[in-house]
Amino acid sequence: MEKRINGLNWILILVFSVGIFSTEDVFSGDYILDKDNSEIKCNINYSLIGKYRPVFEEFEANIFFNKDDLDSSFVEIVINIDSIKSKYPTLDRLARSSRLMDSAKYNTAIFKGEKIKKAEAPGEYYVDGSFDFHGVKRDLSFNFYLRQIDMKGPYHKGKEFLEINGSWKINRKEFDIIWHDVLDKGGIIVSDQVLIDWKLTAFSGKDKHE
Repeated sequence: MEKRINGLNWILILVFSVGIFSTEDVFSGDYILDKDNSEIKCNINYSLIGKYRPVFEEFEANIFFNKDDLDSSFVEIVINIDSIKSKYPTLDRLARSSRLMDSAKYNTAIFKGEKIKKAEAPGEYYVDGSFDFHGVKRDLSFNFYLRQIDMKGPYHKGKEFLEINGSWKINRKEFDIIWHDVLDKGGIIVSDQVLIDWKLTAFSGKDKHE
């Protein structure tokens, strides 16, 4: 199976087998990313405003998951850096600028997970992979959770919904993001640590926007 995302099709492919959930429900087949209920957001301490909390409005996700064959499972998330947005437009422009993420040159951030392992908690897994960001590629490992959820509304009737949650904690300086050669020492004004939380919601059946 091809392990790369092909275009902006927003398809989230999940194959589930008996035993993932405590109810032992069986989920198998293709799931489509619910764009309205999926998100990727950041959290970084910034002394001038307290916290800078932008979101990325455009991203793709592709996951193939088989509980009985974790070696064949993978996850890939591609983020459009230009789509960063917060309640501070000036800071968003700075984040996109050549002083920081330089979205004109590095317009995507890509996580590719190659190894998925089962954790002890129900519905919890660990994934090992690489994060390609700002022209630097580094190993990245984290845990993520899968669960079935109920969605209400006319577009949700008759569909099975799944929610997948994960978090990345990265050091921006390890990806060569330094906003000032002199002032950016010790992360006093802008924290070195960046927390990226993501939630993907997917459903079976046709795209509700069709």
